[in-house]
Amino acid sequence: MKVKALCILILSASTIAAATPINRDQAHQLSDLYFVKYFAREGCGGISSPLLKGNYWESTVKIGYSGKPNGIIRVNRQTGRTSYLGSLILKPDVSAESLQDIAAIKYSHSPK
Repeated sequence: MKVKALCILILSASTIAAATPINRDQAHQLSDLYFVKYFAREGCGGISSPLLKGNYWESTVKIGYSGKPNGIIRVNRQTGRTSYLGSLILKPDVSAESLQDIAAIKYSHSPK
């Protein structure tokens, strides 16, 4: 009986955690990971701090030394799904989990 109650408690906690909206810091991390993964061929650039627009956090993509704005990276506030809207080559719509997996691989190979 105690095991069953513990399982229900854990499942309830994970449901609550999944229902917690993505905050600005998390959106910035996801946008940054997306930029690093999918904008490597664009040369230098970066993203602006995310701004909340409805159900999405939006970060302006800045390309080149001058930081010319070129579209936005959007992070869904509820799911963390991340995508790009702009004039550059089509970029995929990806899950937050896939971006976090990229970060885990990247940082697990750091020198000791």
